[in-house]
Amino acid sequence: RIVSISYRPTVSQQKKNVKEKAVRVVKEYDERRNEFLDVAQEFFYSKGYEQTSVQEIIDTIGVAKGTFYHYFASKVELLDALVMRLGAQGVTMLQPLVADPSLRAVEKLARFFEQMNTFETANREFLIEAMRILYRGENALLRVKVQTQSIARLTPLLAQIIHQGIEEGAFT
Repeated sequence: RIVSISYRPTVSQQKKNVKEKAVRVVKEYDERRNEFLDVAQEFFYSKGYEQTSVQEIIDTIGVAKGTFYHYFASKVELLDALVMRLGAQGVTMLQPLVADPSLRAVEKLARFFEQMNTFETANREFLIEAMRILYRGENALLRVKVQTQSIARLTPLLAQIIHQGIEEGAFT
């Protein structure tokens, strides 16, 4: 939605003292945050994390640098948010499988790991780059956070499959 209109002269117009209207678009918090994540993911996949600058991201979106720092304290925090979002997408992809009453536990377990492998393969280059960054010494806390979140998301799904397998007598 369009919120405000201000006058901002271009360089050539400044010389002529002529002003042009500039439109500032304000978006909901989650919408803008996801926009940053979408653009960052596109750049990280195509160019790599190290070769992507925060400036490129904000230029693509068309916002001020301060807007980026309202959402993320750093480029590493942006990477963290992107890894977390991918993890959530992976869990969302696995939930229907775990909830499928027509599948036996052994088949669910096999498909669970097949789908995880497919997801990791589809995001391979990014995940390799992300792990390279996360395993730097200065990112130890971030790495632990990512690992903890991954375990917290996947454990309940695996627990459901294992519980079903015990009830079926497939797992002892």
